Amino acid sequence: MRPIIIVMLCVQVLMVLVTAFTIVMTKPGPDRRRPVWSVIALALIITSSTSWQIADRHDLSAGARLLQYGSGLLLGMGITSLLFLLRQRLGREAMP
Repeated sequence: MRPIIIVMLCVQVLMVLVTAFTIVMTKPGPDRRRPVWSVIALALIITSSTSWQIADRHDLSAGARLLQYGSGLLLGMGITSLLFLLRQRLGREAMP
């Protein structure tokens, strides 16, 4: 595998871990804020598109297929984060 593919695979794993850690460990409270969904979504979508571009340029490599799979996963996580942000901004979270 090329070094750029290995680095991007590490970045993808890191993004999944950071997102999971942020969601699981950040509990809303009176003095603590909720996760910042806009930052999470932006980082996930940028990482996803970069992974897709790298995988598209190296389509014969064994790691390129892993990058393509991971980029779809990160894009889905980014869209979900945007939907959470939309829910939070519209105020639907406070309604019963």
